[in-house]
Parts: sequence; C-alpha cells; structure tokens
Amino acid sequence: MLAAYRASAAGGATPAQDLGTYLGTEIFADAALDVVEPDADDLAGFTAFLERYSAGLAIERAAVAGLRTRDTTQESDR
Repeated sequence: MLAAYRASAAGGATPAQDLGTYLGTEIFADAALDVVEPDADDLAGFTAFLERYSAGLAIERAAVAGLRTRDTTQESDR
C-alpha cells in the first residue's frame, strides 16, 4: 500500500494527497465501517492490570539495580 501511495505522486517528490486521504479514497473506499465500543468490565479489568503493572515497574528497577550492584561487588572480590 505504501509503495502504491508513493507511486500515486506520478513522479513527483510527494503524493498529491496525504496518506490518510489516500487510504480512505483509494484503498478502503468500499470497506464497511464497524465501530466497536469497549466493554465496561474489560476496560475496568485492563485499568486494574495496568495499575498493578505500573506499580511493579519499581520492583523491576530495584531488582536490576540489585543485580548490577551484586555483579560489581563480585568482580571486585576477584
């Protein structure tokens, strides 16, 4: 699709229309539009997951820092 978009410039440096317009008029012009709204329970579950995941990042950082400190200490003991 991107090659066809670039080729639509017909030798010019930039295509005559922006990519969004090209996709809407040339590629997906006949595509049916289907809008799906998120399920409230799914949204709440993902929000809870993301909060727990974000809180766990501090634990991951501490673990990596601890490994780096341990590796440095072991190297100096040699």
